[in-house]
Amino acid sequence: MNIQLPYDNSELNVQYLLAKNTELNTASSMITVCFLVMLFIMYNTSKTVINSYKSKNLQLQYILNLLNQVYKLDLDLSDLSKLINTLEDQADELESESESESESDTGSADDENIADTNETINLMVTLDNNSRRVLRSNTKHLSDSNLVIKGKGWKLD
Repeated sequence: MNIQLPYDNSELNVQYLLAKNTELNTASSMITVCFLVMLFIMYNTSKTVINSYKSKNLQLQYILNLLNQVYKLDLDLSDLSKLINTLEDQADELESESESESESDTGSADDENIADTNETINLMVTLDNNSRRVLRSNTKHLSDSNLVIKGKGWKLD
């Protein structure tokens, strides 16, 4: 390897090489310090996030234990996947019971609800005990949408 040095004098070349070596050491030290500072910041951030999640997890476990004691649910809190499956099954059973009760109570109410969804919303204004206005709707809606469009040829894309 033939390296060209900037000076013809050997002493100046040695000083030049020492200066370049010092410059390289300084730059690598700065990069190392920046890396260590970033590593320290990331470690502290992750540590606070983990501690926050741990405290929320402990609070949620305490709430589950209290709910289990108050409502006497007889839940096994040691296995979370089994607990989730049990609660989902109970929620599905409650939902199916409420649907079967509502179907048996309202036989022809579906036709009325379909007609009500096409009507405009009429709001009653009443005053309660504190003289505040309370707005209530006269109609019941099956959908969550408040958008009522009337007319021929209207399409939503």
